[in-house]
Amino acid sequence: MPRSFHKLSFRKFRNWLWILLLIGLWEIIRISAGVNPLIMPSFGVILGTLIRGIIRGELLERWVLSIGVVCSGLLAGAGIAVILTMLSGAAKSAESFLSLLSSLMHPLPGLALMPLVILWFGIGYSAVFFVMLHAVIWPVYVNLESGRRSLAPAWSLYARNLGLNGCRKFFRIILPGSFPHLISGIRTGWARSWRAFIAAEMVFGAVGSRGGLGWQLFEGRVMMDTPALYSALLAVMMTGMAVEDLILGRWESAVRKKWGEESS
Repeated sequence: MPRSFHKLSFRKFRNWLWILLLIGLWEIIRISAGVNPLIMPSFGVILGTLIRGIIRGELLERWVLSIGVVCSGLLAGAGIAVILTMLSGAAKSAESFLSLLSSLMHPLPGLALMPLVILWFGIGYSAVFFVMLHAVIWPVYVNLESGRRSLAPAWSLYARNLGLNGCRKFFRIILPGSFPHLISGIRTGWARSWRAFIAAEMVFGAVGSRGGLGWQLFEGRVMMDTPALYSALLAVMMTGMAVEDLILGRWESAVRKKWGEESS
């Protein structure tokens, strides 16, 4: 067996071991401290609620809605970031302005924009989608712009020899050369948009007829249905970990290996 396979298997085993230890710690605290089951239900009850929600289709429907909205926001935000990077490379004045704008907006949490978003869009899907766009655009743009600036001068010479300029140069030379940075930005954008959606839905209200996982968290708190609340939290954490490790993490590692870079 390849050494990388053994390393991956050991890493997975170690992660599952930590998860089992956390579950055991949860049960020890719950039992030894005599915590009210309404506040801290057993892991078996939480897991049973999660499984029943999946079998009945309620939790699965909310999960599909959440994933669909987040993916649409991620694609739209990444597309806008690509356009901003292209504009940045077209003129020094645009590069200076966008650099200032990203410095102002990138550190700004989406939740801080919520009072303004409510004034602009009210509550509902439009408000949630705007918060997600803000969460995605700036990490993708910062990473992609970093990749564009780090390209060796030979790339520009290559584009000049091929007679490429403007959009053709960007999409045929700059964007492919910056692809590892784009994947890193998408990976960060996914994590931020997933968190932003869950938080925004709890503030702005249900998206769609039944709402997503964020709305289930809100309903569980209001109705004091703590097993449903914890099962939604478990679904959020499991989804985030699965997408990060099984999809985006492997995609980034494969791309960086192909480009001859070390994955972070």
